[in-house]
Amino acid sequence: MSFDSKPFKVTVWQPISSGSRVGVNFRVPKSAVEQPALSLQEQIYSWEPKGVDVWGSIKAVEDMVQVRDLLLEFDPSRPDSDLGLDKFKRAIDRLGETLDSELRTDWTEAEEIIDLNEDGTNFRTNSAAALYNHLKWIHEVFKDVPNASVTVR
Repeated sequence: MSFDSKPFKVTVWQPISSGSRVGVNFRVPKSAVEQPALSLQEQIYSWEPKGVDVWGSIKAVEDMVQVRDLLLEFDPSRPDSDLGLDKFKRAIDRLGETLDSELRTDWTEAEEIIDLNEDGTNFRTNSAAALYNHLKWIHEVFKDVPNASVTVR
């Protein structure tokens, strides 16, 4: 079951320090535009599972909508105070609750075909479990970065 065919992307940001060179990937939080003190953020990590429906393994539409909406609260236009890793952890935990019940998720055909002995093999995957594991990893790696924030598209 697919809910949204738009590409999914998670990005982790940190404030640019005064001595840093501004890189190619940065964003100006909406709160910085509304306030006189400018706060630029630089991208320190980005993940985009190309060609994978990250919601595809969640069976119930209401579960899919709830988890998707929790993650999409990390919209880049929101103030940094709404995009912290503590709040991100709560969204990850909700996805974990959905995965705790075998009746709520399922294995689906992977879109990637791997050649083994010249035979194309399509493996099955639980994309919601893979998403959960990757988001947990992101949180674990970046939770101690001062003032880090997360955006989800």
